[in-house]
Amino acid sequence: DTLAVRASAYYRRDGGWIDRVRFEDKQVIDKNANRVDSFVGRVAVAWTPTPDLTITPSVVYQRIKNNDSPESWDNIQRDPASPNAMFSDYDNGVFLNGNRVRENGNDRFVLPSLNIKYALGGADLIAIGSYFDRRQTFRSDYTSFNQSLFTGITLPLFPDQASFSDFVNTQKNWTGELRLQSNATDSPFTWVVGGFYQDAEQVSLQ
Repeated sequence: DTLAVRASAYYRRDGGWIDRVRFEDKQVIDKNANRVDSFVGRVAVAWTPTPDLTITPSVVYQRIKNNDSPESWDNIQRDPASPNAMFSDYDNGVFLNGNRVRENGNDRFVLPSLNIKYALGGADLIAIGSYFDRRQTFRSDYTSFNQSLFTGITLPLFPDQASFSDFVNTQKNWTGELRLQSNATDSPFTWVVGGFYQDAEQVSLQ
């Protein structure tokens, strides 16, 4: 009668529709490459050690994994006779990606929180705290960009030429709230007094 627990979990697979192929001969390297896997979980506890006190901790976890880029390559040259001209054929449902490097990503966050409520007769004292920790990573194909930068030739790609750039984005947020508020439902006046604090930090690296 004083303790309750709720837990839930969720998984989803979004199927891909873009094939990553080898630039030179359009051979499929990874079929349906842009698939996405999502994992979500949450646990919450409500504890009432006394009728006037309720303590509710909870934690949420989420992770999203992108296997490859959702972008497809259009026809890169206007001359249909060129062997490098044809990539995607949108009219016939063919979506191709000629990147040398798999553009995968991972987005993970954890969100624990604590809610405490104490009844003081005509008012409630409420304290809330949370911490948000998120890390996003992504790899981008820089092969054609770097080749063009250093040689002046964007396409065709040189044999065995591959380069990439890694992106990392992190967030760490602390929040806290303390308030005292009236709880009389039959009063024509209500009041709230309290304070809120937040410390948010974000770092981006490439």
